[in-house]
Amino acid sequence: MSDLARLVIKRFPENRNTQLMLLRLPASFHCSCCKTAQKAKMLAVVAGDWEQLLCLACYEKLLFEKPAEPAEDLIPEAWLGAVVAVQSVEDDNMVYGVPFGKQSPQWEQFKAAMIEGDELCELSSPPDASQDLVGRAGYALVRQGKVVRCIATTRE
Repeated sequence: MSDLARLVIKRFPENRNTQLMLLRLPASFHCSCCKTAQKAKMLAVVAGDWEQLLCLACYEKLLFEKPAEPAEDLIPEAWLGAVVAVQSVEDDNMVYGVPFGKQSPQWEQFKAAMIEGDELCELSSPPDASQDLVGRAGYALVRQGKVVRCIATTRE
């Protein structure tokens, strides 16, 4: 158990796979989204993982973002490419030393949704895809053969 977890005096309801916590006293931690050192009485824990903490500002940004479109409704199986490793994806999408740059909170949520047995696949729409989906590329989280989540890297 994390030392910070022992300081929790109130747990707020989980929202978007993240739970806000109120601590007994201000504590130091590193925000996994904005990559800054923080000292606060409130923080958010992503997917119950005390290694993935968010400062209050990043947590609020996460709450006010438009929810992701249901991936299974948008990504045909034919668009899926090679299975790739998380570290490789992060290395390929590094922006100023942060995986996915401004999309880092979405990427952290994407990773937090992964469970054992899931595959991370490249995805790319073919040139003849319907007009509103042309140019879509990114990564898909595939569970038991079905796309359950995606993160876009290109939309042209």
